[in-house]
Amino acid sequence: MMWRGRNKCGLALAACLSTMFQHGDCFLAAPALTRPSAVLSTRLHGAARSCVRPGAQRLSMLDTVHVGAILEAAATGGPEAYKFFLAGGISASASHGWTVPIDVVKTRLQTDERLQGSNIISAAGKILSTEGPGALASGLGSTLVGYAIQGSFKYGLYEVLKPVTAAALSGDARLLSLGLAATLAETVASTFLCPLEATRIRLVAEPTFGSEVWDALPRLLAERGGGIMSGLPAILAKMVPYSVVQLVSYEILTSQAYALLADQGVRPDASLKLLVSLGCSLVAATLSSLASQPGDSVLSEVNKGADGADIASILSTFGPADYFRGTGARLVHMLSIVSTQLVLYDEIKQLVGLAATGAH
Repeated sequence: MMWRGRNKCGLALAACLSTMFQHGDCFLAAPALTRPSAVLSTRLHGAARSCVRPGAQRLSMLDTVHVGAILEAAATGGPEAYKFFLAGGISASASHGWTVPIDVVKTRLQTDERLQGSNIISAAGKILSTEGPGALASGLGSTLVGYAIQGSFKYGLYEVLKPVTAAALSGDARLLSLGLAATLAETVASTFLCPLEATRIRLVAEPTFGSEVWDALPRLLAERGGGIMSGLPAILAKMVPYSVVQLVSYEILTSQAYALLADQGVRPDASLKLLVSLGCSLVAATLSSLASQPGDSVLSEVNKGADGADIASILSTFGPADYFRGTGARLVHMLSIVSTQLVLYDEIKQLVGLAATGAH
């Protein structure tokens, strides 16, 4: 029975991906790297140097970039590239998985009118008393699967695209090139995450909808069809600011920390590297949580009902306070997620022979 359920889930996810690309080639409105037909060649070695094939024509900041060019950069990223995808998938899935109970409370604070006005502790108590401990694990399967995929693309593409975007932008534009790499990586990652995030939110907002992702995703796809992707603008509004602020701030902070240690003549050992990762990740978590809070509130509203609310209608009814529902609970949630995720990501990278973020 479980195997059949997972097989249905796989078919449903394939259908979701087909829906995403039903109009043929996908294009992203973003600063471009090269013509779609040009080959992006990236060599990851040590500090991840790269080159774009001579003759590849750069585009202006207002042109479009073909998604295939982004994925081609990943495919040609060199023998070390898969390690970034592996470390990102494991760290994202694990960090989001263990914080599911906090996320359940946060989502219910955003979507359940009976809990609005409650704080995180009282809301959790009400859920436990009325629905039992199992309610706090709602959407666990969707979270583990969805963020394994999302984290793999987010971190893998970010690391592969960093040298490509640096080569594409002239002058001293490190912040811009890092932000561009993070934006492109998260746009792809969030597109794959969208149907699973819609399933997770539905399971949390309506616990009787299904037992887990294996049966809920096929049911949601049958119910909403292509509408399962209706939350994509909201998820991009949430995840792109979140990932850009998280990845860029963490990289800048760790680079500065290791540079300061080097100036003092300190050669960091494993324990000191762990402290650097932890301290910088807590700052990155706070900044990325606040940057993505409005998008998170809209996303929860989009996916809480059977038909999926129209984003325009949500925005027309939202007041300033509505964009910050559950901010306290989400900040606790994001501090837990991001600190665990970034520390785990760096630890896994070092285990597979890569340098910790900012240390190269």
